[in-house]
Amino acid sequence: MAVNDKQDIGARHSNDLSARLRRIEGQVRGLQRMIEDGRDCEEIMIQFAATRAAFRKACLSFINAQMDRCLEESLCHDEDPRRAIGSLARNLSRLV
Repeated sequence: MAVNDKQDIGARHSNDLSARLRRIEGQVRGLQRMIEDGRDCEEIMIQFAATRAAFRKACLSFINAQMDRCLEESLCHDEDPRRAIGSLARNLSRLV
């Protein structure tokens, strides 16, 4: 895989993640308006659940991109993949 291909893959993951985060930002603003307007509790809870699910998917997208990047870099630099996996595991522990 050429260096430019790796950069393109990273850009695609970045664009996807940015789009997801912008949608979540809009959902949070919508939640704020719903609360300020005194909307029905059930409607608000549904939006909270949808926002949480969207955030979870964004987080998983980020994790997948990081796993790909870490493993590709270790393979391209002839490093021990276990070292990259250990580093990734330490970073993932911050999310749990």
